[in-house]
Amino acid sequence: LSYNANISELALVSDQVITVSAIDSDLGIFGRVRYSIVSGAQSSFEINDITGNITLSSTLDYETTPRYSLTVRATDGAGRYSQVVVTVTVVDENDNLPQFDMTIYDFDVDEG
Repeated sequence: LSYNANISELALVSDQVITVSAIDSDLGIFGRVRYSIVSGAQSSFEINDITGNITLSSTLDYETTPRYSLTVRATDGAGRYSQVVVTVTVVDENDNLPQFDMTIYDFDVDEG
């Protein structure tokens, strides 16, 4: 099992990316599941430990990092856990202006 999400590079900090979900059939505290990001871009994403909702914690830039791979852990009340990979693909937007290579262009024009 894996999760895949696409998000615009213009998305704002705290925007939702995706929600992961795990089920534990134990009763009581042993059946309570908590979520955490254990590897990947923890500085760019955060997860609500109760709901599994993954949100942005920093801005994204397609030209710098077009794809992220996060490992998310679901841990029950007894400390047992399972992990899943969440792949986040950043969608390129028209956010860069055209730029000239040089600040001054100098050339000669022939009159004839």
